[in-house]
Formats: sequence, structure tokens, C-alpha cells
Amino acid sequence: MRTPKEYSENLKKGVITEQMLSDCLYSANKRAKNHRDKAREMRESYEFRYGAPGSYFDIHDAEAATCAKRDEYYRMKEILLSVVEPACIHEEVAGYETKEYLDTDLGYEEHVDDFRDVLRYYNWELGREESKGYLKVPTEFRYYLLYEVGGRTFHNPISERAVKDFTTKGLEVVRIDALDTRGCDTKDLISVQFARKVVALVESGAYEYVAD
Repeated sequence: MRTPKEYSENLKKGVITEQMLSDCLYSANKRAKNHRDKAREMRESYEFRYGAPGSYFDIHDAEAATCAKRDEYYRMKEILLSVVEPACIHEEVAGYETKEYLDTDLGYEEHVDDFRDVLRYYNWELGREESKGYLKVPTEFRYYLLYEVGGRTFHNPISERAVKDFTTKGLEVVRIDALDTRGCDTKDLISVQFARKVVALVESGAYEYVAD
């Protein structure tokens, strides 16, 4: 997309508006996702073509170059996010295990509405009908700082160890299902050149941020 004249004028004055920041974040984030997906496609295409899952030879360093661009855009995103404060912490469920509950177990009644499946059968040894419920229990998590900028939301990953540092500052942890993140057509994005200039301004520290 063409850089709005207002954005260029603001940049000259050292001003970053919330919408400017949002557009630059969106551009960096989506470009990173594009390169992330491209790298995955390269690897999957090779493995499908040669029937060798788990083995991949980046002969021309194409995947390495794509990953380098991905990391560059993620780095730009991280710098831009330093302008604002996170709204909360998102806890993404990344893995589950299935737990069995017999109808005689403590906790069966508590979880009866949450069972993924229920097996009913006759126990000939005990001479009675029994039920066994299967509960999907989250066991693995990923954590992200959630930012809200200019009507958009952005996630920045953090370690589980870092979560406590942010909760002590008052941030709430909100559990979410798996994130679905995708790239988009670059013609709809602010140019890389402009986004880099805004990143450089943020790094200089000599800017004024104007929230909506």
C-alpha cells in the first residue's frame, strides 16, 4: 500500500501515532508469517517429493535465507511493540493428554459434562453396569504477551519462567485455544522501507508516541 502522506510528515517530526504503529506492526508481523510459511512449504515439498520425512538438504540455502527474513521481521515487530504496554498474557494450550475416570472415582461427577467420550459397559465380575469417562486435559502451554494497537491485536512469545515477572506487575493470564496465524498479500501492507524507518526512530528513543 502507498504510505499515507500524514505518516511521512509525522516521521519527519519524530511522531508515531497509534495507527502508524499498528500499520507497521501489521506489516512486519504478516511478512514474518509469509516467510515462516514459505520455509515450511520448502521443507514439506522436499520431503514429499523425495519420500524422506525428517531429512532435508538446503542445497542453495533458500530455506536459510527465508528464515533469516522471517527473523528480521519478527525482530522489527519486537522493537515496535516496545513502544506500548501489553494488555494481558495469553496462555495457549499446546498439548493434551487423555485421563480416564471410572464412575466410582472421585471427580467423576465433577467432570461428567466435560468428558470427550463415555463408555458404558457391564462388569460381570462385580455384577453391575459401569461407566468410564475420558477427559481431555491440557498439559502443555505456550505463553504470549497480548498487545492491542490501533484496533488490532499482536502476540509476542515469552517463556513460562517470564510469566511470573509480568503477573507480579498486574497482568492477567487468559487461557486460549490454539492460535491461527497467517500471512497475507504484501500489496496490502505498509512498505518495508517505511516500517524500517519507524523502527529506527523507536531505537533512537527520540520519538513522541500519540495514542488514539
